Amino acid sequence: MFLHLYHDGRECIYNLFVSVVAGLVSMLSWGSGDFVTAGLSRSIGSLRALFWVTVVCDLLIVLYGGATGAYHSVSLSAIPYAVAGGLCHTAASMSYYRGLKVGRVSLVTPISSGWSLILVLAAIFLYGEALAPTQAIAIGLVIVGSVLVSANLKEPQGSSRFTLSDPGIAYGFLAMLGWGIGFLFLNEAVEEVGWVIADLVLAMSMTAFLLIYSTASRESIAPPATVRDRLRTAFIGFATILAYASYSIGIERYLTSVVGPLAAAYPLVAVVLAVVILHEKTAINQKIGIAAVIGGMVLLAV
Repeated sequence: MFLHLYHDGRECIYNLFVSVVAGLVSMLSWGSGDFVTAGLSRSIGSLRALFWVTVVCDLLIVLYGGATGAYHSVSLSAIPYAVAGGLCHTAASMSYYRGLKVGRVSLVTPISSGWSLILVLAAIFLYGEALAPTQAIAIGLVIVGSVLVSANLKEPQGSSRFTLSDPGIAYGFLAMLGWGIGFLFLNEAVEEVGWVIADLVLAMSMTAFLLIYSTASRESIAPPATVRDRLRTAFIGFATILAYASYSIGIERYLTSVVGPLAAAYPLVAVVLAVVILHEKTAINQKIGIAAVIGGMVLLAV
């Protein structure tokens, strides 16, 4: 009996430890990747940056899928959902990269991370799921936080005109909406074939859509010219795939209640790096808003 309890205790500790590691890896990878994305977008342009990061993601997912044998679960019925998700993710990512190019990382990243709010609202209004108390609080935090982050409180008193506090904020909201809808489609594909195949189809469709957009708009997608930008591109692609893999493995095999909230706090990493390294300054209302949005994302993941 005591031996059985000993093994159960060790297994619980092991599961908790791995869950924490998986959540932290996802949080650090997504957060640091977002931070580096801002520098790459400003250096080579948002379209070129997004295209080549997506290409890197394509290659890494192909390698990961081959190494893990994920291609045995291919289902044609999942492809339309993944492609639709790819279209939404393309629009969202273009908005996000543009927002990071013209705006502040510490403001754009928290706003865009609110895509999980779209999933919760869809679950309530489309699928008839009940709203848990923690979800209601989380939704309130995200909404209030978004307003605080977005509002320009330096407007003259008595002015009825609402102006955004940063040019990247609008792009952040567009990214939030696009990613939220895109993940609704992606989730359908993941349920049928798993995250590797679904994400591979999504990433490949994003590459195709970006090529079409580049041809139509005649915008360049030439490869990064400098070693620094090439390293940035490789890092963002690797960080993105590492985050997805760590998060997916964590919630599939270990404690979702631990992995989810930790991974959902990834905007905090980007915000801290932006403040410490880029010396971005935020007003007190924006600091409160950032904290509210991140707190809401964590609660939504619980």
